[in-house]
Amino acid sequence: MVFERKKEQKILLPILLLILILMVLMLLILGWFVFDIKKSGVNKWTQKTVESNLAEKKDSLNLSNTDPEVGGVVEKVSRHILFPSKEITVATVKDAEKLYKENPVIYQYIKNGQKVLIYDTGAIVYDASIDKIVDVIQFYAVRQEKLAGQVKQ
Repeated sequence: MVFERKKEQKILLPILLLILILMVLMLLILGWFVFDIKKSGVNKWTQKTVESNLAEKKDSLNLSNTDPEVGGVVEKVSRHILFPSKEITVATVKDAEKLYKENPVIYQYIKNGQKVLIYDTGAIVYDASIDKIVDVIQFYAVRQEKLAGQVKQ
């Protein structure tokens, strides 16, 4: 009777140890998978968010760039701040109240008629009537993505 119990314990111990090792291994693999997917998902989400935000704001911003002052606006703003990107979209604010309701923190200083210069990692709000930069908005997630890409290279 005692010998049978010891045999069972000798067999049971390696099986339990094997199960424990497999569970730890599965947990590590699952953790790696989740964080890898989360990381790549965040990058895809932030890029889609920036693109979709610009597309959704077409009724609040005039993105046509048909304004004859566009070149002058970029030149005036470039006297006050260095642009981190060469590709800039100039928009005129048409409905500041709608933008403010959407996100009061980001659009706290925005007013109708102001110019918004949008570049890949942010936007600059410029008031031409007083020749001042009103606000600089950073897309931090996109900026982190760019920095992470530069570090890998």
